[in-house]
Amino acid sequence: VDFAAKPFLREDRELLKQEILKHDPQLWLGCLFQYYCGIRPGEEMRSLKIKQIDLYNGTITINAYHAKSSRTETVLIPKQFVTILKEVYQLQIYNKEWYVFSKNGGPGEKRLGKNNMRLRFNTIRDNLGLMKDYKFYSWKHTGACDAEEKIPTSHLQKHFRHKSLEYTQYYLEQRKGWKSDYVINNY
Repeated sequence: VDFAAKPFLREDRELLKQEILKHDPQLWLGCLFQYYCGIRPGEEMRSLKIKQIDLYNGTITINAYHAKSSRTETVLIPKQFVTILKEVYQLQIYNKEWYVFSKNGGPGEKRLGKNNMRLRFNTIRDNLGLMKDYKFYSWKHTGACDAEEKIPTSHLQKHFRHKSLEYTQYYLEQRKGWKSDYVINNY
């Protein structure tokens, strides 16, 4: 049985976006880190400190001891997300040693607990009556599927820190399905 997080349908994503933005800006920031940068919501996100985010160069450094791969990795931040980080969340004004996600609803000295953001997301999802196949991790998958329409797969492989192009192609096909303009337009 496949229990993997499903990418959001556009109309469901908009419902979630509006509800999360209205009630939980910190949770929305977590959604954006996954969507734009492929930051995994577990240890990578919970352990992310302000000093790991270089807003000038548009990069995030994921330390080896928090990364799934156990390697220090650098992730690019798309320009539109850099703008959000600077103008909306103003991460540049906080202590560089603070966690991006802390118990006070913004950056702070103590990071969130392991399931905190997942449980907050689930509450909003359930209140909207959306399917349980949508998980907090769905934001990462949705970002990858949306990016695949505009970015070469070889660039997505590096951006999502996959070990091989074949895995990235498999990853996208599992989440988005196989697509063919020939089948769609010439059947």
